[in-house]
Amino acid sequence: MGLEFGTSFYLNKYDKNNWFNIGALDFAFQKGPFELVGEGAYIDIERDKRIKTTQTTVPPNMFGYYIEPRFHFMPEFIRNLAPNFFKEDSTFTLAGRWDQVDTGFDRRDSKGTIGFNFRYTEDTVFKVDYEWDHENRRSTEADNTFVFGVASYF
Repeated sequence: MGLEFGTSFYLNKYDKNNWFNIGALDFAFQKGPFELVGEGAYIDIERDKRIKTTQTTVPPNMFGYYIEPRFHFMPEFIRNLAPNFFKEDSTFTLAGRWDQVDTGFDRRDSKGTIGFNFRYTEDTVFKVDYEWDHENRRSTEADNTFVFGVASYF
């Protein structure tokens, strides 16, 4: 069917009196060259009056999520230009992504990303992305950036 769901949970004491709990849900849906993935996580932080960080008190909870549509393609005319270079699983991908994080102190940060990837093989990728940051303050163009990356295995 092309649909997967996952969940995870973590519970731990972070000092003698207080616990924190993390729960997450994720999904992946694929139909032909289209793919949609996402994840959300919630953190519940137990705290007493003594809990302080160097800046401020520990927040009672945090939340974050992302959703990412992708489109995979490999035009035959490009594969024919260099048939000895492109592998059977070589592919291009156009992707978008929206992230949002609430750190628990009335601060919600968001980021939009658009990207273009080339996978030489399933395990090796060359990426270029452009990111727009939307923070809970006055954003500037300096918050936006290009990201170039290469990833592989060894």
